[in-house]
Amino acid sequence: EEFAADLARSSWDAFSRLQQSLGSSISAEWEDGRMKTVVELRNMATDGDRAIRKRAFEKELELLEIHEEAFAAALNGVKGATISLNARRGWGSPLERSIFQSRIDSEILSALIATLEEAVPLFRSYLKKKAELLGLENLAFYDLFAPVGKSAKRYSYEDAQAFIVEHFSRFSEAMGKFAQNAFEKNWIDPEPRKGKVGGAYDISFPVAKESRILSNFDYTYSGVSTIAHELGHAYHDSKVMQRGGLLAKYPMPLAETASIFCEGLIFRGALEEADEEERIALIDAFLQDSTQVCLDILSRFYFEEEVFKRRKEGDITARELNEMMLDAQKCTYGPALDVYHPYMWAVKSHYYRPEFSHYNYPYAFGQLFGLGLSKRSEDDPSAFVNKYDALLSVSGMKNVRDVGLEAGIDLRDRSFWQEGIEVIARYVEEFKSASPH
Repeated sequence: EEFAADLARSSWDAFSRLQQSLGSSISAEWEDGRMKTVVELRNMATDGDRAIRKRAFEKELELLEIHEEAFAAALNGVKGATISLNARRGWGSPLERSIFQSRIDSEILSALIATLEEAVPLFRSYLKKKAELLGLENLAFYDLFAPVGKSAKRYSYEDAQAFIVEHFSRFSEAMGKFAQNAFEKNWIDPEPRKGKVGGAYDISFPVAKESRILSNFDYTYSGVSTIAHELGHAYHDSKVMQRGGLLAKYPMPLAETASIFCEGLIFRGALEEADEEERIALIDAFLQDSTQVCLDILSRFYFEEEVFKRRKEGDITARELNEMMLDAQKCTYGPALDVYHPYMWAVKSHYYRPEFSHYNYPYAFGQLFGLGLSKRSEDDPSAFVNKYDALLSVSGMKNVRDVGLEAGIDLRDRSFWQEGIEVIARYVEEFKSASPH
């Protein structure tokens, strides 16, 4: 283990840093003469003009193709090292170790994956309806985040701050004060710029009992929801940091539960204030995220399983990775898309995390667990606040199944996971009743 730790900095960790560096710095000239990074091009996926979305998507693919060998070398390096280290440590597979790290068991994961697979037609029906509302026969990958209608509100960063604090406070005064403090003390680095890594994440500082958040805020509702998501992580951290030491280390699935729960607070608050047209736009935003967290995550799970299988036999070329990515997307999105994204393996930093493989299913776990908790909170909101804080507080002390049992939930039972899907299904049905404008 000491030797592995010594090697990490100059081997698999270096490959991980290479992907991050490339992903945040490579750029191409846009039509106005300015250079745009991959992150900036990807943020254009929310533009209301399909021609702009398409050109940004094509420019992104061109840029990734130029650097595909470097990305492929990095992925091969990380996954090859993961396979070797897991074998030396006695794990049967990277997935077996991931399950252990997540503090779940194979029965829980099987129940979750089976529920996601059963829900594939539901998500495809949403995508088909979205295509209809956009006046298309089928969506392309670059249409997944396209705004529906003309009511997709734009938010300034100040708007986002006020909105989040208000709706966190409605659930819990303490949570609202926590968010206000994070904004006032500039814990959040909000907007994209050259050299800044894409995506969003939260990192905690236990000694200072504070957190810092990176995001790439794009002035949309989705951007507001992302900040709320990361503040959910930070709020979770604030609860476990009170226990300190090893008792503050919670597994990935429960981390995503807290963040998804906070997204739900923002979503329900926004629906209350929306008119009919705005409501459809908000539901579309919710379903966009749900589709990513359930359907796209399922494709990533399939892809990573295949990567580990193929990597055991030798290096995988960039072209082969493209084919594998397309196969995984076709298994999930199916005929709901007619253009896929072959380079998603290059832009998602989750694949390049040597310390945690299959950094995908925890998001789906968190989505459905969070929706289930939200549903149960409706019975007695004031009493649930204390239960919720207590659940977060013990999340570093117990395995995930026992945390669920404390809330009366058996995570091996598919019927619980189906409750989360049913919440999504209600919004899909409402969305499908919308008429094109």
